[in-house]
Amino acid sequence: MSNAKDRIYGAAGQEPDYQVSSSVFNTNALDGIELASTSQYYHSTIMVEKDTREMTMANFGSCLTTSSADIILSGLGLTNPASNVATNWQPVTFTKGWSRGGVVDVNVPSLGTKVHLVMVVMTHGHYEVTLSAIVGSFAKSQKCSRASSTRCCRE
Repeated sequence: MSNAKDRIYGAAGQEPDYQVSSSVFNTNALDGIELASTSQYYHSTIMVEKDTREMTMANFGSCLTTSSADIILSGLGLTNPASNVATNWQPVTFTKGWSRGGVVDVNVPSLGTKVHLVMVVMTHGHYEVTLSAIVGSFAKSQKCSRASSTRCCRE
């Protein structure tokens, strides 16, 4: 997609009226989790509908998550190998609206182990919400979220 037509990173994007980012939540449970979110309010539902239409492209979850890993790693002075491409992930949510996500392994040498970057975007009406998580084990965190058990989440 050309920069002129790209609504996410390119020139076709529109600024939200309001944007709020959460504090970073972290825990050592499930091999470690850091989670943050950004919520955006747009004065027109048409703006959100246009963004959602672009995000509906088949590779959006993979593209967003891979590019986010690139940005995070570049901030650490590292590069994400071109062969390290995220997979699309369709999260199960309790919210109304549209959602799409992706998951990618991220190798940060100072951590001594690979972690997983998980990205989810949800849109509905005037709102877009992006959730970003770095998890030690995506498989464990996904299993725990399906179980909805506080005991599981403390293990």
